Amino acid sequence: MKNAVVYAVSGAHIMLVASSMASLIDHYESREPLDILVMSEKLRPGDVSLIREIPKMYPGKAPISVFVWAAPGIMQQLKDYHNERFPQVVLWRLFAASAFSSYARIVYLDNDTVVCDDISPMFDTVDQDHPVAAVKDFYFQIHQGGTTYFNSGVLVFDTAAFNQTVTPQKLIDLVNTTSYRYPDQSILNQVFEGKIHYLSYRYNFQKNDLWINNWAMKQNADLTQAIVDERSHTVIRHFVEYEMNSMPWQHLAVYDSFEQKFWEYQAQVHHFFNERSIALGLNDDEK
Repeated sequence: MKNAVVYAVSGAHIMLVASSMASLIDHYESREPLDILVMSEKLRPGDVSLIREIPKMYPGKAPISVFVWAAPGIMQQLKDYHNERFPQVVLWRLFAASAFSSYARIVYLDNDTVVCDDISPMFDTVDQDHPVAAVKDFYFQIHQGGTTYFNSGVLVFDTAAFNQTVTPQKLIDLVNTTSYRYPDQSILNQVFEGKIHYLSYRYNFQKNDLWINNWAMKQNADLTQAIVDERSHTVIRHFVEYEMNSMPWQHLAVYDSFEQKFWEYQAQVHHFFNERSIALGLNDDEK
């Protein structure tokens, strides 16, 4: 059985998926074939065509294929979901293991990530006893002094073990009957308590130096230092918002090497998509 990487995207966020995907493929070193599965809604047909082309940016890699899917059908059972900060698309990750059960293991990535090293070792971090692997949430780790609460922006699933632990119906029932500030994240923390393999901070590095130095260090220097020690080994930089306009695409300055990488991959995919748009007949100027 193959492994897969899964994204979930709605509309204009497709550009974030494109740059994250490019960075992932660029750093993928395994010779094992890989499928990248994009659960999506509100995408233009041209964007669907182009996103499938991204593996061609990096020839010489193992066979990598991109497939674009609709949202999980079980989302039709969602009732009265209202969360201004976290739209329905964030819930789709709850159903990745059931929707793609033919794959052995899945790495789920949020759109606002840039991959800085090979992710292939992550597939070996889950098993029958630990169906989910994740990184502790940076904010809660510091604010609550060592909590086991994990962040859901980067996840690894053993699909068979995940599906044996919880059914899609149970998950949608939890969505419909609970009200969490962080809905998908809190549900996963609840369901898989005691069954998580906690990954090193490097696999979901969630904050920048301003947050670390100006807030976290003042709250708990020892716990923060453990985060700092992993910074230079970052495998996945996850741009978790911490103040107004803190995301790379929300400001003009480039504050660190991770933001620089983000813009480099944005530039690469823009250049590639311009050329492929012409080749695929999507560019009106060339008609």
